[in-house]
Amino acid sequence: MGRWLLSLAVVVALGGCSCLPDWKAEPDAVTAHFRVRTVTSRDPALARHVGALAEGYRTALAGLFGVNPGTERALPILVYTDPAAYTDARSCVDLDEHVPGFTISFVGEEERFACVRWIEEGWSSRTLVHELVHEFTARTLPKDLPTWKDEGLAAALAHGVDDLTTHDTHLWRCPVLACSRLADDELRVMIGEAMRSRAVVYTNAAGALVRFGLETGGWADARSIVAWEPDVDAFLEWIRSTPRERWHTRLLPVRAGGGDLSPAPASTPPAPAPTPR
Repeated sequence: MGRWLLSLAVVVALGGCSCLPDWKAEPDAVTAHFRVRTVTSRDPALARHVGALAEGYRTALAGLFGVNPGTERALPILVYTDPAAYTDARSCVDLDEHVPGFTISFVGEEERFACVRWIEEGWSSRTLVHELVHEFTARTLPKDLPTWKDEGLAAALAHGVDDLTTHDTHLWRCPVLACSRLADDELRVMIGEAMRSRAVVYTNAAGALVRFGLETGGWADARSIVAWEPDVDAFLEWIRSTPRERWHTRLLPVRAGGGDLSPAPASTPPAPAPTPR
């Protein structure tokens, strides 16, 4: 969750640092647009699965953005199943311990790689979409796109990857639902902070705001976010009046080859998720 910029000089300086992910290592699976490697314990089957998910999500994102970035460069995706190894990688960019993924871009270069902690299908596939949105914004939108728009678009489009109408216990992850629990004054403060700060803690506010834009702004496609400026009063009215069910509909038609790429419903409902604090 987040697109981080590093200069090549920094990369050289960190070359001997064990925390720097080796994004150029031999992948476990290669698709048309991705080079997927599982870190620590090599798992080609998981790499192929993540690659197939990524291709399906990329097709859906191309439709939402109204543009296909092309195939000249495959995005490396590093998949972490070992929490300790992921923590080591995350320490390179000083991210909060709860952040489940990140994308690194190199200043002055068209080179990026994404890191995703793979802990369970529903959560991790949502993180994968979030990082792929950052790839799309980096390749199709202006370089000076405000951080809150970049993070908000990723949060808004990543929500709803799993079937939330089936698993109500996952609804607390929705950015709009999380923000709806705040008083108007609190929400105004969070929106202001989201527009000024890169802190991940404000991603929910940015995501809810962008979801409002996607639903009410009359955008031709996701690239319309560049010129869009939100009306906070209208946003607050929308978040108070929109039926709760609307917030959990999937924005991504995540299908490839006729198959639904959303995780299959579990045979038994999962345990209730904790209430966010």
